[in-house]
Amino acid sequence: MDTSSQILTGVGESPHLPTATGLAPRVDWIDCCRGIGIWLVFFGHVLQSLTRLDLVNIRAPYHLIYAFHMPMFFMMAGFFFKPEDTLLRSTGRLALRRLLPVVFYSVLLLPLWSLGPLIHGQSPWPRIEPELAGYVLGLPELNWVTWFLVCLFVCECMALICLPVIKGRGFQLLFGAICIGLGAQLCTSTAASGHLVGVDSHAWFLCEAVVALGFYAIGHAIYPWLQGMASHTGRALILFVAGMAYTLATFRMNAPTPSFVVMMSASQHGNPMSFALTALAGSLSIWGLSMAIAQAFGSKLLQELGQRSLILLGLNGVFYHFVNPALAMHRPPPDRLGPILVFALLLSVVSLLACWPITNLLQRYVPQLVGQPQRRG
Repeated sequence: MDTSSQILTGVGESPHLPTATGLAPRVDWIDCCRGIGIWLVFFGHVLQSLTRLDLVNIRAPYHLIYAFHMPMFFMMAGFFFKPEDTLLRSTGRLALRRLLPVVFYSVLLLPLWSLGPLIHGQSPWPRIEPELAGYVLGLPELNWVTWFLVCLFVCECMALICLPVIKGRGFQLLFGAICIGLGAQLCTSTAASGHLVGVDSHAWFLCEAVVALGFYAIGHAIYPWLQGMASHTGRALILFVAGMAYTLATFRMNAPTPSFVVMMSASQHGNPMSFALTALAGSLSIWGLSMAIAQAFGSKLLQELGQRSLILLGLNGVFYHFVNPALAMHRPPPDRLGPILVFALLLSVVSLLACWPITNLLQRYVPQLVGQPQRRG
């Protein structure tokens, strides 16, 4: 995404990562990381579709992925934050990169939402109208996967106000930690008060955006250190192993109940400190792996996947809402870890392959609608 604003992007030929405020050089290991990250989104959503079947052996991989993969994207969005424009103009650019794709990917799914009622000779409007009402509150019900873009938009608007006045990496890290703790508390208290007064506590993800801002600020603070490690394959591998070891050791600890899973879109964090530390460790692990891959192999496939990640995110709504639940219901895997992982791996890979030609079409003909307003289609 532009990197004050865009760590998920669909840029093709451009040698730069477009930002809300300028241009930053494209970084191979970040493209690799986005490629791994968007695959984790597809893989995690397959696992999520299986949770309604109460499969016991799904819990470990499902909880592991959700412990860190969305915080990782918010931290990566903060890597290149550098405001160079007026707040109003930057906000307008962010809206084109964030909110316009939310609308576009929701409209893209309207035929699928209408199909069921039309097959039964009914009007689709009673099914669609309640979902449309949520958009007034910033809740993209027709394509829930794009909640991330709404939350990121609000987070980045906050960052444009707050981060320029916070000088020094140490203070930015402290600010980030405070935001995560404060945001988690706001989510809990707002949910309780919202229920009492009949207001949706998730409106525009205002409280969750404070949590996201914490990760965004941390990402901005640690990026120079990460770049210093990126050219050292050995150090990158140590980062991967150490981060993954900590993540595997701690991700189960942040679970008040066996069925609890960290879910930022639902403002479920568990213990804020445990949540933040495991999310940071998991992210460091994937960053280290991405650095090592970029140095040792220069994976063009992962980089291409990463460069299309914003478009793939929006297209994943087709699978999240329609394909994954149908297959999970009618062709579920047995309740054993191996078959569950194979099922999720195959479906996620096939889903990405099915999306690939569509990403080419969208980049070529309507780039302005999929987060690339600077390009001509």
